[in-house]
Amino acid sequence: MRRFLVMLVLVTLSQSASADERWVPFKSNRNDWGLIQHQIDRQTIRHEAPSTWTFWTRMWRVEKKEPLVASYYGSLIFWSQKFAVDCAARKFGPQFIDSNLPSERKHKATLAAMRWRDLGKYPAVAKAVCGK
Repeated sequence: MRRFLVMLVLVTLSQSASADERWVPFKSNRNDWGLIQHQIDRQTIRHEAPSTWTFWTRMWRVEKKEPLVASYYGSLIFWSQKFAVDCAARKFGPQFIDSNLPSERKHKATLAAMRWRDLGKYPAVAKAVCGK
């Protein structure tokens, strides 16, 4: 299992320049693991409703140059969260609407209860998701 993890991290770190364009940072914070960056995975951008788009993010440990990995009952999970954008109304939902980390699932927001924010305050999201 350890060999698999090492290989997976090496593959992640050895991405080509075009693959680097896949990940778009849009927010960051500092915690016990250091500087953590939320990065949009461009390959996961999906049109889900008339003007709503969703995307998944990964948590990236900036100092270590590696994704944030969580252990859950012996399984390693590359931590990611799903967010929503309403391109027509120029709104971004800053609370995640889904997560691959089981312990976070009870904290996810719904689109109906989302506290939307002005998309102009998140230019990286606007450009990556809405193309503006």
